[in-house]
Amino acid sequence: MKKNIPKQNQSVVSGQRPKELWDNFLILCNTPRGSKNEAMVAQFIIELAAKHGRMVSHDEVSNVLVYVPATPGFENSPSICLQSHIDMVLDKDKDAERIEIFPIELMFNENGMLTANGTTLGADNGIGAAAMMALIADDQGFNHGPLELFFTTQEEIGLVGAEKFNYNLISSKLILNLDTEEEGVFCVGCAGGARTEGILDINMLEVDPNDYKYQIKVSGFMGGHSGVDIHLGRPNAIKVLAEMLFNIHQNNIFDLMTFSGGSAMNAIPSDAEATIIVPFHEEEFLKLMTEVIVKFHRQYTDEKVKLVVEKVKLENGEKAFSAAHQHRFLKLLTELPDGVISMEPNDAKMTKTSNNIGLVRMNGSTVVITSMYRSSLQSEIDRMEKVIESNFNAAGATVKVGSKYAPWEPQFDTDLLKRARAEYVRSYIKEPSIETIHAGLEGAVLYNHIPGAQIVSFGPTMGDVHTTREWVDMDSVTRFWDLLLNIITAE
Repeated sequence: MKKNIPKQNQSVVSGQRPKELWDNFLILCNTPRGSKNEAMVAQFIIELAAKHGRMVSHDEVSNVLVYVPATPGFENSPSICLQSHIDMVLDKDKDAERIEIFPIELMFNENGMLTANGTTLGADNGIGAAAMMALIADDQGFNHGPLELFFTTQEEIGLVGAEKFNYNLISSKLILNLDTEEEGVFCVGCAGGARTEGILDINMLEVDPNDYKYQIKVSGFMGGHSGVDIHLGRPNAIKVLAEMLFNIHQNNIFDLMTFSGGSAMNAIPSDAEATIIVPFHEEEFLKLMTEVIVKFHRQYTDEKVKLVVEKVKLENGEKAFSAAHQHRFLKLLTELPDGVISMEPNDAKMTKTSNNIGLVRMNGSTVVITSMYRSSLQSEIDRMEKVIESNFNAAGATVKVGSKYAPWEPQFDTDLLKRARAEYVRSYIKEPSIETIHAGLEGAVLYNHIPGAQIVSFGPTMGDVHTTREWVDMDSVTRFWDLLLNIITAE
């Protein structure tokens, strides 16, 4: 995998420190690693560990645990576990010419930050994983106790890899999760979450070949992470399109053929599209859509946001939703809760409970709607599960509850946090921010599986993760690396 790394990518990171971290990040950018497709990266890590004589444990979902022995003379120092996930959210610009995401093409954005050309970057959590890969060689010249480097998989689809791991293999009680996205912040707790799918079997009826077929697309919304960005009130493209269609569907002017939207369950959808049949009164439909387009652009003034209505060819034998199922489906999407449900009572800036309608996919006559909800309270997660299930049941959908993870209860007074804070103050001459986060960190899984674990999460500054605008501050990565080595250095 070291071969065939694009020269452009090598040029972008040339001269950046630490070299070993960026070399490993280039390998990650060159290797497919979407959720459930991490085997190639996992195998590379296993071979890298073998090259340096490290013991390794791995499992059927490609989680990898690498054991790095203590520096001679520091065997009795406390063991520390570092943890990052190797999968990433895969997305690309809808108008991108390229078909494949890998190799990711690195470039700088208008603010001088590292980003990717038309795709997600994978700095979430590729930077943390690359840092851990760099530590496998153990040639940084610092003293440390035993290290356990825990690479997990399928994080982006519900912390699946972390949930399936055998934690009897981990002896550390001190754990550093390297998956937060703002320099100067130590995260000591996070929301729990779950996902629920509603599966609708649609009654499809053959349409008249003389009818008119149109494709309707909404695109260009900001999107973002469905946890840390949910409080920003960014529009959900699935909701926008569904509400638009539901409003005009009351006029009995079209029949729905297909509907899809979103790129990942934990990303706020930036795009959605539908195809419809206009059985008659095409002029009336076009007049109505002209009014809809005017209202749309009054509401969404960002020039990147688009609503496109395009006439397309109707093939023989195509089908559309029955009137009853069309109404039921669109009503469901408009009534499903989406966005912030409640804020923390003692912190008006912190989301307590939220839901994201992240995906709508249609295969034949089956539609699957994926909803992901989060909360700092387990009771709220349980309540949201019932709310979502009730909405799906009312629409006649089959309900499938997917992966769940409990909240990571805040740990504001651990020895590990005191150590991390002291190193930060020594390096930065200022206090870090100690926070919890409305997102799913694997720290929550480790907290609930390792009795007595002390966990701190931190990382470099990055932004717009889970979108094609994702970026990372390379200078911040250097400082993150230095802080990481200071924290794990044995005294």
